[in-house]
Formats: sequence, C-alpha cells, structure tokens
Amino acid sequence: MAACCTLALLVQNLYPTLRADIVTATGERRDVQLPDGSQLTLDAQSSVAFDFADGRREVQILAGQAYFRVVKDSAHPFRVLTGQLSVTVTGTAFNIDSTRQRVNVAEGSVRVSGPYAAEISLLPGDGVALSASGALQPNDQPVGQVAAWRQGRLILRQERIADVIDALRPYCRDVLLLRDNDLGEKRITGVYDLDDPDNALRAILRMHGGELRRVGPVLLIGRSR
Repeated sequence: MAACCTLALLVQNLYPTLRADIVTATGERRDVQLPDGSQLTLDAQSSVAFDFADGRREVQILAGQAYFRVVKDSAHPFRVLTGQLSVTVTGTAFNIDSTRQRVNVAEGSVRVSGPYAAEISLLPGDGVALSASGALQPNDQPVGQVAAWRQGRLILRQERIADVIDALRPYCRDVLLLRDNDLGEKRITGVYDLDDPDNALRAILRMHGGELRRVGPVLLIGRSR
C-alpha cells in the first residue's frame, strides 16, 4: 500500500514538471524575474510555464503556489491561470495557491474568474477560494499575512487538518498518508515553521490526539494508539 502511494505521487508530480519553464524541489523557494521585469516567487514543489511572446504576459501555474509582483503595463494585462482560476491584472502583488485554488491580494487590484463564476475584483486584503461547486467564496487575509510562506511561516485560521497536510507536503521528504478521515476534518489555528515540517505536523496532530507512524518512506497519519 505504501509503495503504491509513493509511486502514484511520483507520477502525479512528474507530468507538470515536463511542461514547466521553472520548477522547484522539495523545501525549495525561488525568486525569479520574468521577461517583462515582473517578479515571481515560487513555493516548494511548484512549477510554472509562461508565454511572453508578441506582447502577451501569461503565466500558468502547473503545480503549487506562487507570489507575483507585476510590473504595471495597462496596454498588456498580466494573466495567471491555474487549472480552475483565471487572474488578470495590470500591476499589483498577489498570491495564487493552485492546490487549494485560492487568490489573495497584497497590493493593487486583481480580477478573478472561475469555471462557473462571474469575474470579480479584489483589493488588498481581499481573497477568494474556489468551492467544490465552482463558486468563488470569500477567503480574506490580512495584507501582512499574504504569502507568509515566503518567510517560512504557515499561518492557519481554522483550517482542516487534511488541508494542512496538503500545505506541508511540498516541504516533507517523506510521503504523507492520512489514514483517518475524521481526524482530517478537525480544525487548526496557529503559526508553524514550514522549514521544520515534521515537528510542525506532530504539534498539529497532538492537539487532536493524532500521531505520525513511519512505514519506510511513508508517514502514516492517524489517531494515537
């Protein structure tokens, strides 16, 4: 079982890498200057492809998340795509998490649309998350906390443990496997160190009677025995 899970995750992570212009490794964060002068910070285990030909300014997030500081150019809007979301700006700073399909704005304004949602505008401190039904739901965040991962901080506000595990995967050398769905639905608030993901996860699980158990390269997550 553990071996199958490891193989599935390797295959899942390989496909975006083959299409990408920039890729980060486990635990790696990278600052990149794009061809138009805009700045991109890529989170761990993330990948992007971009198109700046013939006046276009388009970036596709293939995996993970990224923070953008976009050079203003009203004649050439800057567009970012995930599998579900489309974000359009002329000049601003914002974060997009393609794993959880979230957008949060630090500066300026952005326009966001989803597959079944009309385009809406966001200002600093505003955020949205794509729901399972395809609707854009408010997910505001203080400006000072937007993309806190750039400083190695994981800030949680009543987040499901299952979602926290997804946020920690890019920083973990081991495969994380949740074995208890009820535990995964428990909520967590706090600030944790992304650069020490194992201890962060142990601290989070202890609050709800959970534990980590190693089986080869897999860390099984469940209730304490």
